[in-house]
Amino acid sequence: MKYRAIAVSTVDAALDVLRSTRADLVLADLRMPGKDGQDLFAALRAQPHLGGIPVAFTTGDAANPSTRSFLEEHGLPVLAKPYRSAELLDFVARQLEVSTASTTGRSQSA
Repeated sequence: MKYRAIAVSTVDAALDVLRSTRADLVLADLRMPGKDGQDLFAALRAQPHLGGIPVAFTTGDAANPSTRSFLEEHGLPVLAKPYRSAELLDFVARQLEVSTASTTGRSQSA
């Protein structure tokens, strides 16, 4: 499976891209300079046209209680660092499958 990825380094840059580009998945690091992944998640959910985009995270801080609490509270998938390229591709494929299945289920039940 091929993916088109758009890489940005800040929350504000991600939001700018997402306002003008259709995304099937947002994959973000929880720890970013300035605003972090939690800020990105909150900003996405606060905007109706962006709130439905599936979000998944990577982090080297998965054992941190506040990190675990945030991920569990929102039911968010996480890929712990370090990881290999193949693991990242598998993780992305699984998230897209879940997203597609969820979207298909919603449209069939409507």
